[in-house]
Amino acid sequence: MIKMASFKQLISTAVHKLYELNKRYDDADLFCRDLFKLLDNEEVEPGNGEPEGYVEPPAEVSEAPAAPAAPASKPKLTKEEKAAEKAAKEAAKAEKERIKAEKEKAKAEKEAAKAAKEAEKAKPKPALNMTKLNPTQVKLFKKAAGAAEETLKQTFVDAMNALSPDEFDAKKMEDHMADFIKNLPKEEVAPEVPVTVDEECVIVEYKGKEYSVSADGTVYEETTMPSGETVDKKVGTVGMAFFKDLKVPEA
Repeated sequence: MIKMASFKQLISTAVHKLYELNKRYDDADLFCRDLFKLLDNEEVEPGNGEPEGYVEPPAEVSEAPAAPAAPASKPKLTKEEKAAEKAAKEAAKAEKERIKAEKEKAKAEKEAAKAAKEAEKAKPKPALNMTKLNPTQVKLFKKAAGAAEETLKQTFVDAMNALSPDEFDAKKMEDHMADFIKNLPKEEVAPEVPVTVDEECVIVEYKGKEYSVSADGTVYEETTMPSGETVDKKVGTVGMAFFKDLKVPEA
């Protein structure tokens, strides 16, 4: 019969051997099974440090991000739809080119106008034919224009400067003045100035109208003023401008 000490030693040896085999147990029946195998000198499979019957869980696989969904395929176009789509693209392209061309044209016109303005500004101003009437010319003009002389002097100077140098030099000053007065409306040549003194005049019919002519050759026309008053207005001089062909009968 085995002594108790020997039995304890036998059990202790078997348990240590299980420990050396890297065996762990969470189940008493499994522990007793392997212990009894060792006590009966049977082989026991070595362990892996995990409890008997333990199954290692599968390795955790990181979930890959979901692939983006494939874009939905375009519906297949008919031949007519393809032609319409192509025409629309070409029309949009043509409109874009038209707008671009208009912008370039506007820019070119603006630059051309600017260049023309600068060229005009840089162009030397033509010399004036005359700046003003000298004293002798004032007397001649007064004789030609009569009472309108003062109001027409600058207009005459401007008209002379509008002529080319050749046109200006082609005539005498008296002829320029006569032509200027002849081409003016009669009301500008003879502004409405009522007679302020009584003069003895001769009644003369000229070009369908009656005029009064004083002894010094001044021509008057009977005129009704805005106030309703009838007055004699100086309209010219015998032999000058409009009245250059007027003949006064001898008394």
